[in-house]
Amino acid sequence: MKKKLLCLVLIGIFSFTLVGCTNESKNNSVDIGEKSKYVLRNDLVSISVNEESLTNSKATFTLINHTDENYDYGEPYLIEYEKDGIWYKIVPINDMNFNMIAYILKPKESREITVDWEYHYGKLSPGKYRLIKDVFRESDRPIEESDKVYIGAEFEIKWFTYKENVSSKYTFAL
Repeated sequence: MKKKLLCLVLIGIFSFTLVGCTNESKNNSVDIGEKSKYVLRNDLVSISVNEESLTNSKATFTLINHTDENYDYGEPYLIEYEKDGIWYKIVPINDMNFNMIAYILKPKESREITVDWEYHYGKLSPGKYRLIKDVFRESDRPIEESDKVYIGAEFEIKWFTYKENVSSKYTFAL
């Protein structure tokens, strides 16, 4: 009788462990949407990732205005996933709501921004991604679609990167 009870307890613990592992991997997967339609123009304003800041839930990016004109940008962004050399949009897990504020990037100016995508996309699983933002050439007239330029920064999430604090970084790979 004791052996049966012990076996049942061990089977129960093993089952809960498997369920926990399954749920964890679901949280770290991405839902791939439609093929990307964005043509990036990083020659006017560029964006790049600060590799030291990169985790599976956020990163710091540097914007640089290479022109002699002001460019405006806001908080909105989206993330795409590369599969077989083709970029695809990632389906957000929550609504993509942002504060609609315009920041001015002056000629030849650079600025760092931090993007925390965990609310919108969850923790990203290992793979190659790019963050897309739109910027607008400043004008005296109302902004038109032709004033919009898409910029993007590619980055790669390794098997998983965990940051306990700013001074320590642990990378685990299988």
